Amino acid sequence: MIDLNKRIIELIANGRTLNEISTQLNITHKQIYARLKTLQIHGFEFEREYHYNGNIKYIPQNKAISTEREGIDLITKATDQQINIMLISDIHIGSKYDEIELLNKIYDYCINNNINIIINAGDLIDGLSFGMEKRINSFEKQIDFLIKNYPFDKNIINFICLGNHDLDSFTSNNQDIATALSNLRHDLVPLGYCLGNINIKNESIYVKHHIIDYPSAYIPNESLILLGHSHKASIYLNGNLYVHIPTLSNLNNDTHGFPSAMVMSITFKNGYFKMGHFEQLLIVDKIYKINEYISELFPNRIFKKKNQTILEENDSGNYLKNFDNIQTNTQPKSEQKKLSRKQKKKTK
Repeated sequence: MIDLNKRIIELIANGRTLNEISTQLNITHKQIYARLKTLQIHGFEFEREYHYNGNIKYIPQNKAISTEREGIDLITKATDQQINIMLISDIHIGSKYDEIELLNKIYDYCINNNINIIINAGDLIDGLSFGMEKRINSFEKQIDFLIKNYPFDKNIINFICLGNHDLDSFTSNNQDIATALSNLRHDLVPLGYCLGNINIKNESIYVKHHIIDYPSAYIPNESLILLGHSHKASIYLNGNLYVHIPTLSNLNNDTHGFPSAMVMSITFKNGYFKMGHFEQLLIVDKIYKINEYISELFPNRIFKKKNQTILEENDSGNYLKNFDNIQTNTQPKSEQKKLSRKQKKKTK
């Protein structure tokens, strides 16, 4: 076995992260991916462990033993009582309206604001079976462009629910974009087609992209569900909290508004969702915050813990407002009253 491959196996066995292996052996992430693929051919299997700070660890796989929850686990520290995640969707690489520079701006924003996790709600590529004008006219070239040009930062991980345009490559050309990402970009993590979920502490975040007639797993009531496909931002509560993520492309003429993204900040109490804070970002020459939404998340849920029924304390009310496209920044009236009282105190 090549000495460098041996060293990679040793460092993995010693619990080193991808960044640590890269630094210690002075090789790039891409070179590590390639060597892990070679090792896989020779029977070495590694699972990936994703950390909220953007680190990836490789764990020697034992197929006979599996205690994982369904979905992908995002590892947080006990002290991480708030998580900040960038939400994007529908970049449609290969369309005449794609704009890779918007992704670069999102990465710059994440780096400057210490955001290590991006959730992408699908339609990475445009495919060929839909009516929009194309800039890239083959599945292979669209996927190749995506893998080579999607931004990279060693401290940022993307979790991706693949959409109907992504599935087009598989059904029309037998090329599975999920396999390509898993082999070539370990920072771009496919959750599956149509629906996937990320487990954080005692909770799960569901990510969904509508695909006609595609089987979808059950989502429990009172869940946080992030959705792509609609291209427009909106949030509403109907048993679940539904967050529609806008398109990060120029597919905005006439009906789709404008390219934008969202920042989601979730606070936890005893490992469960407490508050959700969502900000919509307009991506043009600069990035502007144009909408804000605050809600307590499922305050009346009943949890079973240690054989007891626990009702989470409801101490702030449910601040829920829809927003759709450009709208003046708003806060719930109860929040406005709190702010005005604080301002009065300051003036006294």
